[in-house]
Amino acid sequence: MFEVANQVKSTKSIATRLQTEQMAIWKSKGLTVDDLFTRYKLDSDSNPFDNPAINILGRYSNQFNPNKKTTLFTILQQKYSDETLSHLLAAARKNSRTADLAEDLQTQQLNVWLQKLETPQTVFKFLELDKRAYNLLVNPQLMLWFQYANTFEENTKKTHFVDKPKTTLIEMLMSHYDDKAMAIMLNSAKTSYSKKMAVVVEGALLDRWATTGKPLEYVTQILGTSHTKAKLLEPVYLEKLTKQQFRVWLDKPESPETIFKILHLDKKTDKLLDNPQLKTWIKYTDIFRAENPHASQINLNDMLLGRYSDETLWTILKSANTDYSTRLASKLEDALLNKWANDGKSVQYAMSILMIPQNKKRAFEATYVKKLETIGFWRPIS
Repeated sequence: MFEVANQVKSTKSIATRLQTEQMAIWKSKGLTVDDLFTRYKLDSDSNPFDNPAINILGRYSNQFNPNKKTTLFTILQQKYSDETLSHLLAAARKNSRTADLAEDLQTQQLNVWLQKLETPQTVFKFLELDKRAYNLLVNPQLMLWFQYANTFEENTKKTHFVDKPKTTLIEMLMSHYDDKAMAIMLNSAKTSYSKKMAVVVEGALLDRWATTGKPLEYVTQILGTSHTKAKLLEPVYLEKLTKQQFRVWLDKPESPETIFKILHLDKKTDKLLDNPQLKTWIKYTDIFRAENPHASQINLNDMLLGRYSDETLWTILKSANTDYSTRLASKLEDALLNKWANDGKSVQYAMSILMIPQNKKRAFEATYVKKLETIGFWRPIS
């Protein structure tokens, strides 16, 4: 009766006062929470949180309990397993009538687990977070686990006898759910908070797929992405794939010359400077140089000048048709002219290979002659 009156705004203050008086009487009689648990039939097989008396016992346990060794939580702990009690508390938190009490009891349960040094892996199962992927990112239990894992990590940081490999939320999710379930989890994120979490989880999932070499087609199919999302996802995932592959090559380490062949850049010269794989090779070469400063180094110009004939190099130069490839072509042409100048090639030879048009011959001749003069050669057109 008191609890029902407590739910009505107009009678709440009266009900609270009467509850307080009643609990004072119980205390004067030396009644324990255990006694009242039985009196109000909370020890039956039914869910105790369906019984309105549970809130009264919760308040009595916290404020009037003459024997602190027995509390409402310890009674529930004795009656139910960790998993079952956690399930009951999670359900009770969804009910406005029992939400505050359930939250308090959950805090006590987490503290007990911390005292027992229950691992985050075990608590993940206690909280039944390994059961269902749909809407998992909006499940309040997930945030509870996250807080527990952080506290556990902090509390055991200096404890050497506890086996405590650091477990991140991402690792925990991936250890319990396969790729399809993870996709369901991500796609069911609807709230602003869960969407933010989904972005983090998706990034980690893409990293794992990239590490295992999953193709882009697999990723877009599993995630069920729209055409628009797939277009946005493609460069992100391909970048992750590239980084993972780089790591494999760098750990061996594979030389830039070898990677040039692995990427099939030695197969076709037409539009070579526009080949997306060439960008990949240039990035790899830069990283290789940084990680292996004492190894033999090579750049794009050295690679092409050493591999192809003058005529083929001209084919490569003239096929450049984007801003990026045109910049590469300009640098390559300058390197080619320097090579010819060093080799003593005549202006006429250079103009014939590069097919310099009549209206540009004078300007080209001035540029090339200057290179020859710098080196010490000068051979006029014959």
